Amino acid sequence: MENETGINLRIEVKVNTEGGKQTVQTSFVCDKGKCGKEIEVRSDGKNTTHNVLCPEHGLLTSFPNEAALRKFTVDAANKILSAHGHDLITEKTSYTAIDDNPDPNSVN
Repeated sequence: MENETGINLRIEVKVNTEGGKQTVQTSFVCDKGKCGKEIEVRSDGKNTTHNVLCPEHGLLTSFPNEAALRKFTVDAANKILSAHGHDLITEKTSYTAIDDNPDPNSVN
């Protein structure tokens, strides 16, 4: 299931239901010119700016922190889940933290 976000990102949502339990996996790909390459998120920690980068097109957008990126991801995923009749992601849903990559150009 896919949806465009309006900022050159396309979210892909995969749903697996086993034993009455639903798991949801989300990923983003670059949608600039229908690129389709997986994006990378870089930051210096969960409370710092999270830059969303395409290996071909560079910086696509930024979020002020991990919480803002998570909210954006959950909201986009929930639109898709709702449209397909799946359970929505809520505050009670367990999740795996976003796999940030440290910015190689950052000096700490």
